[in-house]
Amino acid sequence: MVSPRKNRPFAARLGFALAGLVTAWRNERSFRTQAVCAALALAGLAILRPAPVWWALVLIACGAVVAAELFNTAVEALADRLHPDEHPAIRVVKDCAAAAVLVAAATALGVALAMVLALWRHGGSAGMPQGRMWRLHAPAELVGLRPDRDGGGPARGMAQSGSASALGAEGRGFESLCPDQSARSSTG
Repeated sequence: MVSPRKNRPFAARLGFALAGLVTAWRNERSFRTQAVCAALALAGLAILRPAPVWWALVLIACGAVVAAELFNTAVEALADRLHPDEHPAIRVVKDCAAAAVLVAAATALGVALAMVLALWRHGGSAGMPQGRMWRLHAPAELVGLRPDRDGGGPARGMAQSGSASALGAEGRGFESLCPDQSARSSTG
């Protein structure tokens, strides 16, 4: 027998999903906590204005945590309905669902840490550099290069050399492509 909730129009299915969000918000403190953390992360993105890749990573991480919390809520509700008494097998199911939330949250914290480290490396620990837009340069970060000082273009030396090689045209290392630490701290 097919459930009357199956194969319904999109608007009806959307209503079911929204009802699930409302139920989780009303009944689950953990869901409310995760949703508030996601909202704070979005506010942090709006304030820091990182590069689009960081927006994507943070949004994916937040979505994974909230989705894992929703799955955990559904599994717990179903397990409690099917077997209200304590049972070792039910405990394993609930513990594994809770562990999924923990793994997703730890991953989201890892993304946040990577973004903060990139901010610190490029923006300094004293806050936003003056006179230019504060951006995280994730693509340069991924290959170990620092962006140029005015924050808009490719790493120093890469555009002039015309070489995609890590050693550059003259066989120099990354140090020749990146501004010196002492020069960065004295000018920025």
